[in-house]
Amino acid sequence: MAIYDYICEDCGRELEVTQSVHDDELSSIDHMDKSDPAGKKCQGRVKRQLSASSVVWKNGSPTPKHYN
Repeated sequence: MAIYDYICEDCGRELEVTQSVHDDELSSIDHMDKSDPAGKKCQGRVKRQLSASSVVWKNGSPTPKHYN
């Protein structure tokens, strides 16, 4: 299982979602609207973000020797 960062394109809320690496990217997630103090639910479209922690090189980061 991996943790992916998503951001809602409607309300701007940042979300962390645990998914299998084999699962498809999500297009929407039910969550609380960040801008509504009453706690209204938002079902906006989400976009997966690339974070530094989501990229791990197995044998260290690539160097010019990897491109030969």
